[in-house]
Amino acid sequence: MENMHTLVKTILISEASNIDEGFKYDIYRDDFADKGSWYVVPHKQVVVNTNAGLHAIWVNYAAKSFNSNMDMEHVVTQCRLHYRENSK
Repeated sequence: MENMHTLVKTILISEASNIDEGFKYDIYRDDFADKGSWYVVPHKQVVVNTNAGLHAIWVNYAAKSFNSNMDMEHVVTQCRLHYRENSK
């Protein structure tokens, strides 16, 4: 049985002085609506040097699942905690 998740919200958390050093969080919910679990994929922008020059890309960090009894506010709080633990 396949499990479908829908993108609910994308947030960017950063220091006000340097938005480029922030994390982007894609927040998904499975299609069972209010009974569905949450799935969050954090991303960090990095600059890579190739033969064609410098390129900014988004790198995925380890995704995390949250159970269905959590609301959006709790999921966003978890994103903030992740940012604090992983930002420079």
